[in-house]
Amino acid sequence: MKNIKLALIYDFDKTLSPKDMQEFHYIQSLGYEDPAKVWEECGVFSHKHNCDGILSYMYLMMAKNPELTQKQLLEEGRYVKLYKGVQAHTSQADWTPPTVPALFTEVAKPGEIPVWKQPTGAQDAYNKGDKVWYPDVNTTV
Repeated sequence: MKNIKLALIYDFDKTLSPKDMQEFHYIQSLGYEDPAKVWEECGVFSHKHNCDGILSYMYLMMAKNPELTQKQLLEEGRYVKLYKGVQAHTSQADWTPPTVPALFTEVAKPGEIPVWKQPTGAQDAYNKGDKVWYPDVNTTV
């Protein structure tokens, strides 16, 4: 029997990303317009089978895309917006990137030159040597 390695990465408290990572593109790639419909299906499945909601989600996503590959996962990762925590915090579960932006800095993907954004403080100030681009009136972001 062949051993299969599997890695599951899940940001349960949304401290790495402003929303569930699969809501950036993966759910829509399965034909859903509204991610809320997926969570509703998972809730029904979980209740019907008396099982954990997260495991229900994982089961349903694999059932809808049984041929999911590493290549697809890497491609989906390109759509996800990630943040690094500027300072540690555990006192407030609802201190997420959109709620308390001073605690987080958006992370550019490898090889990506992000669009310039006005810094709001030390947490997102640019460092000497950082590369950004500033779109003009003829450029779309």
